[in-house]
Amino acid sequence: MRTTTERVRRQPETTALYQIVQQHLQTFCARVAAAPAADTRHATLPTFVERELRGFLACGILARGFCRVHCDACGKDELVAFACKRRGFCPSCCGRRMADCAAFLIDEVLPDVPVRQWVLSLPHRIRLLCAYDPQACRTVRSVFVRAVSNTYLRQARRRGMHRSNTGAVVFDQGFDSAIRVDLHFHSLVPDGVFTCAPGQARADFHDADELTDAEVARTIRHIHRRVLRQLRRLGKLDDADADAAAQDPDVLLQLHAAAVQGRTALGPNAGTPDSRPGRGTMHVQFRHGPGSLCADFDGFSLHAAVRVRQGRPDRLEHLIRYVARPPIATERLSILPDGRVSYAFKKRWRDGSMSVVLDPLTFLERLAALVPRPRKKLVHYFGVFAPAASWRHRVVPPPRHSVEAGTAAIAPPRCAHQAADLTPAPELQPESTVGTVGSAVEQQPAKNSPPPPTRPNFRAIPHAPRKRPRRRRYYFWAELLKRVFTRRSNCILPSRSDWIRPRDASVPSSVPAGTRLRPPPEPLGW
Repeated sequence: MRTTTERVRRQPETTALYQIVQQHLQTFCARVAAAPAADTRHATLPTFVERELRGFLACGILARGFCRVHCDACGKDELVAFACKRRGFCPSCCGRRMADCAAFLIDEVLPDVPVRQWVLSLPHRIRLLCAYDPQACRTVRSVFVRAVSNTYLRQARRRGMHRSNTGAVVFDQGFDSAIRVDLHFHSLVPDGVFTCAPGQARADFHDADELTDAEVARTIRHIHRRVLRQLRRLGKLDDADADAAAQDPDVLLQLHAAAVQGRTALGPNAGTPDSRPGRGTMHVQFRHGPGSLCADFDGFSLHAAVRVRQGRPDRLEHLIRYVARPPIATERLSILPDGRVSYAFKKRWRDGSMSVVLDPLTFLERLAALVPRPRKKLVHYFGVFAPAASWRHRVVPPPRHSVEAGTAAIAPPRCAHQAADLTPAPELQPESTVGTVGSAVEQQPAKNSPPPPTRPNFRAIPHAPRKRPRRRRYYFWAELLKRVFTRRSNCILPSRSDWIRPRDASVPSSVPAGTRLRPPPEPLGW
């Protein structure tokens, strides 16, 4: 007997995160507007941050619009509310983006080879600079990827492979477990190099040697030296601008600076550190033992101990979901009786801290600091995984999805070359009489008739247009739920839907004329 899981409608209005934003958003915007600033242009909250906060209040609310989905198998109707599709902190939209990104990388980007995770953490000053300045973040990311790639290419050259290449997929993770701004980079790198001879269809993968602590330490020293050199060359680390975050009129920079240090940015309690219950009850010294593959140098930290071996795509997909996860876990967020917000840690910290307790307005400051800038990419591809890489089609997995049920379809003739290749033109076909169904009996040509014209062979023409199989980028909810929870859910596959928007209840244009719609479902009591 097959068991199924009934769908339960998401009710964001009952969560603590929604209640905090709904009750204190107007007060937070008024506090930001009342903050002293020398330049009135930067005295207000940026438009993209306010749009993110207000858009979250409409996510999953049926009154803001929904879709009625009908299942032809069981005849059941479901109401699915519209999503905000934001990238900041919405647990639902960020969770869907997390699962979709992991499925896409496993199916379409990362080959079945060993993959190692390299994590780079930065000191507070450079962390703030990268979180606020996109140019500085891009510079540090490039130095990090180049240093890690050189570690593998150096090993390949020692083994005699001079025409080798590697790649990386880098995630910008801008938070920590205490909801502070902690920008660090998670890089997924194949644990080896690729080689490809001229004319070879697929690239060959060669495993790297066993990674040692000395190589990790040498890599972090190289990253430290190159990052400081590049940032000073760009004028980002001038000594005269050491306290610019405290005196700059830009409200967003003040929010980032306070969130990096774990303090309140605005209001009468500005500069107050966060309260962490249990802090100081433990004093555990963290030391890197032999074989830990972790190194620290002058505030920079590099960790490379996580490795997924070949043939384990489920483990790799779980790792990708971890590095692409949302910043807020709603099950660990709660509202205390005195009105403050408590966010529990997944693990106890080395100093004994078990959670962080924030004022509701301070909590909104953290949410505002976690919102990424518009058109800023959160996933980056380097090396053989880059979109324009010459070896990319030789490294990535072959397409598993196509437009026509997984097969590479051929487009209809679009020029004379392909038309002549597929079938002769009607005026060039000899006369025939139809015999049985699907067969044709050719007549003998008349006496003294000219020979039929011959068709040129266009099979050798390289530019003959043919349709390539398209990769299906979008994943349905049922596919993502099955990949994440490894079980089936009922009535999730899209079948038929009636879109209903506020103040617009007309029949959509996609419904044919004369179609009789079903009666509306029973009222839900809202």
